[in-house]
Amino acid sequence: MAPSVEVSSPSVKEKPEDDRSGSLSSLEQGWNIHDEARARRKIDFSVLPLLFLGLLVFQLDRMNIASALTGGFAKDINVDLNTINLGNQLMFMGIVLLEIPSNMALQWIGPRTWIAGQVLVFGTVAALQVFVRNRAGFLAARVMLGFCESGYIPGAIYTLSTWYTKSELAKRVAILFFGMFGANAISPVLATGILKMDHLRGLRGWQWLFLCIIRFDDADRDVLQKRLEQSSNESAEERGIPLRLVLRMGPIAANALAAVGAFLSLLVVFVFAYLSDRTNRRGATVIAAQLCFLVALVVAREVHPHVGQWSRWGLWTTVNAFAVGYHPVHNTWVQLNCRDPRERSIAIAMWVMSAISGLMVGTQYYRAGDGPFYRHGLLIQICMVVVGIVFAALQIVIYVVHNRRVAQGKHKADRDGRPAQIYVP
Repeated sequence: MAPSVEVSSPSVKEKPEDDRSGSLSSLEQGWNIHDEARARRKIDFSVLPLLFLGLLVFQLDRMNIASALTGGFAKDINVDLNTINLGNQLMFMGIVLLEIPSNMALQWIGPRTWIAGQVLVFGTVAALQVFVRNRAGFLAARVMLGFCESGYIPGAIYTLSTWYTKSELAKRVAILFFGMFGANAISPVLATGILKMDHLRGLRGWQWLFLCIIRFDDADRDVLQKRLEQSSNESAEERGIPLRLVLRMGPIAANALAAVGAFLSLLVVFVFAYLSDRTNRRGATVIAAQLCFLVALVVAREVHPHVGQWSRWGLWTTVNAFAVGYHPVHNTWVQLNCRDPRERSIAIAMWVMSAISGLMVGTQYYRAGDGPFYRHGLLIQICMVVVGIVFAALQIVIYVVHNRRVAQGKHKADRDGRPAQIYVP
C-alpha cells in the first residue's frame, strides 16, 4: 500500500490539472493506472467505511437529545429549553478544549487503537445519560460527552487526507460526512419506534432511546477494531429545532417527518462535492452552497408565519436539507491549500474548533421565548450566513491575487527553500 500513501502526499502541485492526469503520474511513479485504481478501491472499502461508521455513531450520540426532547425528557428532569441549549454549549466547549490534544493523541497512539476506543467511550457516556435526573446531572453529562467526542472529526478527516489525492478528496470527505448527516436522518426514524416503548419495564421512552444507542456502539466498536487491524497491516451537535415545537405535532409524527430533510441533505452534500471536484472551483462551490442555504432561510422567515402546518414542514425540511451542503467542500478547500501534513493536521483541527465554537453560540439562536416562528433566531442565522459568504469571497480574492503575484515573480522561495505556493481559489 505504500504507493497509495505517496499518491496522496500533501505536496502542492503547481497546476491543478496535474492532479487529474492520473496515468502520467502513475507511470512516473512505477505503476499503471489499473494498479492505482485497485489500490484506491481497497481504501474505499476498508478505511472509508470504518471512519463513516464511527461518525455515524458520533452523531447519533449527539442527536438523541433532540429526539429525547420530543419524548418528555426536559419535563422529566425539570429543565427548560434554555437549559438544554446551555448543556449543548458546554458539550461543544468540551470538544473545543480537547480538540488539539486529542488530535495529538491520535497521531501518537495511531488510529487503529484511538478511533476504536473513542467510539466505545463516547457511546458509553451517551448511554449513561439514562441516569440523568436533574439539571446538574444533565449539564455534567453533556460536558463529559464533549470531552470524549473531541478530536474524532479532525482525526478522521486527516486520516482520509493521507490516502486520497486532491481530485478525489472532496467526494470522500462528503461520504465521510454522510455518517453525520445520515445519523441526522436515522435518529428521528429510530426515535419514532423507540419512543413507543414509553413506560416499558418502568423506563420512559427517552431512557430507552439512550440505552438502545449503546447496543449499536458495542457492535460497531468490534467491527471497527478488527477491520482497522486488517487495514493497518495492508498499508471533521447541530441540534435543530424539533418539529414538534414548530408544527405542534405529536412526538412520533415529528420524529418521522424530521428525517426527510436530513435524508435530502445527503443528496445536497454529494451534489456540491461532485461539483467541487468536477470544476476545481472550491471557493465558488462553497459560496453556491451557502447561497442556497441563505435563500431557504430568508424564505422560511418571511413565509413561515403565514402558512399552514404542512407548508411549515416543507419550509423547515428545505432549510435542513441545505444547512450542511457547504461543510464537506469547505473542509476540502482548507485541506487543499495546506502545504504539508503538519499544517494540514493543524488546519483541520482549527477548522473543527471554529465550527464547534460557532455551534456554542448557535445553540442560543432559537430560544423558548422566540417561538413558535423563531423570527429573531432566523434573522441572526441569516446574518451569519451572509458573513460566511463575504469571507469566502474575500478568501477567493486573496488566493487569486497571491497566485497572480507568484506568476509575476513577486513571491520567491520561503526560508526553507520551497517555491512559493499556488493556492486553489
